[in-house]
Amino acid sequence: MEKASAKARADARATVDAARADVTAKLTAEQEAAEVRLSSKIAAAEASVNEALAKAMGELPAISEALARDIADKLVPANR
Repeated sequence: MEKASAKARADARATVDAARADVTAKLTAEQEAAEVRLSSKIAAAEASVNEALAKAMGELPAISEALARDIADKLVPANR
């Protein structure tokens, strides 16, 4: 009887360990896949931000020139 109980406990432990290993493997695979998807989304977002930054920096000289002209136009009449 004790041998049968010990064998049943060992079999149950083996079943639990196998199930735990299976769940752990599945969760690890899902996490890795999620990390790949997230990395891809981050790379796309960074590329979009870099594109917008490059566009904004390209427009900066024209904007600053126009702003400087507006300021100068407002200052010149005040000095006359």
